[in-house]
Amino acid sequence: MRLKNDRSDVRKSHQSMMWLSLIILLLAALLRIYHLNLQGLWGDEGWSVEFSESPNPSEVTQHLVDDLHPPLYFVLLSWWRQVAGDTEVAMRLLAVFPAILTVALIDRIGRKLFSPAAGIFAGLVLALSDKHIVLAQEVRHYPLAFMWMALTTWVFFLWIDNPTRRRTSLYSALIILSIYTHYYTLLIIVVQVLYSMFT
Repeated sequence: MRLKNDRSDVRKSHQSMMWLSLIILLLAALLRIYHLNLQGLWGDEGWSVEFSESPNPSEVTQHLVDDLHPPLYFVLLSWWRQVAGDTEVAMRLLAVFPAILTVALIDRIGRKLFSPAAGIFAGLVLALSDKHIVLAQEVRHYPLAFMWMALTTWVFFLWIDNPTRRRTSLYSALIILSIYTHYYTLLIIVVQVLYSMFT
């Protein structure tokens, strides 16, 4: 009887944590979507718009040769504009979605490394982070880069648990996507190597 009660308590605790995670994700979404069009496009956003004018990925990439930025975000923005339009809100939403997903991933990483409570707290901290909110409301590639770094870290921990060929391939693909979004994402490999060395 006691074992049954213990299982029931664990299930209720798990459900409570899942509800808290969902509430934090909704809060993150609200904070990133609220006033999304409050300010007009500024300088760097203008560059993003200009680089993504062409619907042809090779032309978008060619425009970036002198700018030295990787092309993935700008190609995605070009495609996104063809579907969602050229309004400030539409273009900025492309940064909002990966920003929200990053909050969810940070929650999962915290749970994996420490505890469900740590995951909830980490997700809440990122959800309320003013810098992350500001970057998620711009037509820029940073939220997508953050998402790739969080996703590669999540897959990295899964790979440590069970290093299958499929997880190795997925990890490699995510690293490539990260680099094609922003070069500084390579730093996450350094962090993961240091983690491996110390654990």
